[in-house]
Amino acid sequence: MAFFTQEKSDNKKPLNKNILDESPSPTPTTDKSTIDDFEKYKIKDAIRTDFILSAEIIVITLGVVSAQAFITQLGVLSIVAILVTVGVYGLVACIVKLDDLGLHLAQKTNASVQKIGRDLLALAPWLMRGLSVFGTLAMLMVAGGIITHDIAFFHHISQMLTDMLSNPLTSATSLILFDMFIGIIFGSLVLVIVTLYKSLNRAKVLNE
Repeated sequence: MAFFTQEKSDNKKPLNKNILDESPSPTPTTDKSTIDDFEKYKIKDAIRTDFILSAEIIVITLGVVSAQAFITQLGVLSIVAILVTVGVYGLVACIVKLDDLGLHLAQKTNASVQKIGRDLLALAPWLMRGLSVFGTLAMLMVAGGIITHDIAFFHHISQMLTDMLSNPLTSATSLILFDMFIGIIFGSLVLVIVTLYKSLNRAKVLNE
C-alpha cells in the first residue's frame, strides 16, 4: 500500500477557498485521515469527469430527438439518463473499490484467492491511469463532435472528409480524430481562460 506525505502549510496569508473555489489534491502522507481525503479527492475527480461526459451524452441525445414530440424527447432522455447514471457511476464505484476488493482477497487463507487479490492490487493503478486517459479522450471527442455538428464551418470540413474518403472505416476514423482535434483545441482555450481567471483571483486574495 502506498504511503502518503502531507504538504506543509504556506507561511503566506491563507487563501479563501470559497473565493478560489479550488480543492487541491491531498498529497501522500502516513496519516489515515489524509489517505481517506486523498481517496475522496480521486473519487470526486472521477465523478466530475464522468458528469461532464454524461452531460455531453445528454446534449447529443437531445440533438438526435429534437424533431420528435415532447413526450418522446422526455422518454428518451429519461432512459438515457438512467442508463448513464447506473452504468457510468456504477462502473466508477466498482473501479474505485477494486483495490479494496484486492486487499480483502489477498488476506484470505486460500492461496488461489490470495493470488487473485494480489493481481487485482497490481492491476488497479494501471486501470485507473488507463481509464483516466481514455475518459479524457472520450470527453474531448464527444465535445468536439458537438462543436463540429453545431458550427457550420467545422461541420462542412467533416463533410468534406467523409466525401474524400470512400472507405467507411477510414472515413469513420478520420471523423473521430477530427472531432478529438477540435475538442482538444477548444478544451485548451477553456483551460487557458480558467487558469488565468484562477490566477487573477489568487493574486487578488493575496493582495488583500
